[in-house]
Amino acid sequence: MPNDPRISDTQFYTVAPESSVTLRVEIGDAQTGGTSVTLNGNVQQITTGGLTLGQGSELLHKVVHCITTVKDVNTSTNRTDVTYFLDGGPGGECPFPYNQEVAEDGGYARYLIDFVFV
Repeated sequence: MPNDPRISDTQFYTVAPESSVTLRVEIGDAQTGGTSVTLNGNVQQITTGGLTLGQGSELLHKVVHCITTVKDVNTSTNRTDVTYFLDGGPGGECPFPYNQEVAEDGGYARYLIDFVFV
């Protein structure tokens, strides 16, 4: 696991104070995996349909930490991709796409993504 490919990034997302902010994660390329989310010291798992993070006014100037681990189970490709979708800002749902390749079949890719709410 020390040689697993990793992407680390920080994104800024403008929230609408009166809106409920949600996070949804899609893992593509017929791969499998999961996402842990940390907000205010609380760790939760993303499930089907996403996760409601709270009202925009409560999230202002906070950071949500996302760790997604993808296992390469698709024998046709070693490519992995993850798209994070945030909704609850003035522009509606916003995608944040990432991708990387693992070195061999059955490998793992890690995505360490932070979102700062402004």
